[in-house]
Amino acid sequence: ILQGAGINIDRGGEEAVGAMQSVDALLLVIGKGTAIPLMKRMVEELGLQDKVLFRDPMPYPEMMAHTQHAAIGLSLDKPLNLNYKFSLPNKIFDYIHAGVPIVASDLPEVGRIVKGEKVGITIAEVTSQAVSTAVNALLNDEATWKTHRENCRRASQTLTWEKEKAALEEIYRPLLEDCS
Repeated sequence: ILQGAGINIDRGGEEAVGAMQSVDALLLVIGKGTAIPLMKRMVEELGLQDKVLFRDPMPYPEMMAHTQHAAIGLSLDKPLNLNYKFSLPNKIFDYIHAGVPIVASDLPEVGRIVKGEKVGITIAEVTSQAVSTAVNALLNDEATWKTHRENCRRASQTLTWEKEKAALEEIYRPLLEDCS
């Protein structure tokens, strides 16, 4: 699955579609963005209509129901600007909380989570070949896939809003006290 409200150019959607030429699986794309029309053209040109499905944005619970049935979640931003390079997309946490192993670009924050929590594979460069190699590696190694899935379940217990909220409150408390 590739999900997001900003599936834009240079965020790996095109490479994900290209990778499907070498992957024996279905890619579900849920969301919107500037890359979607190009991705749909690529699907037509490459004859991948039976391997890539597109769905419009949907309510979060419905999207997560689809996500929970996925074998792998993709997050493939390229470090072409500071916003992308230092991003930590919500989909990373969606995949973890759904128990879905991840294939992600090795960006600083994304890599810290994916490698640190051992919830998937990072790729150094976002190319169709790198994506297909990583996806196939996970799909063809059930033991590793199960380990990443179990690590997602473990990480979902610690990577929570409640813990992040407490950390933010700790940071902001002295600032708020100075204002009163």
